[in-house]
Amino acid sequence: MKTKSGCEKENYEKIYYSHSETLRNFIYYKCGDLQQAEDIVQETFIKLWKNCAKVVFEKSKSYLYTIANNA
Repeated sequence: MKTKSGCEKENYEKIYYSHSETLRNFIYYKCGDLQQAEDIVQETFIKLWKNCAKVVFEKSKSYLYTIANNA
């Protein structure tokens, strides 16, 4: 069975559309600044794309929240 890759455009978009809004809300709750929250989400997804070969598709949500939380 082939593992899904976040490096494939279709899978990356699925991750983005599934998690970007809730991730933004999570960061907004933590920092209280909507613009900053949106910037952190954008930076987080850029990091995911740059590291897509290292991140297992099924673990992408956890990766996103860890990166965003650390930002």
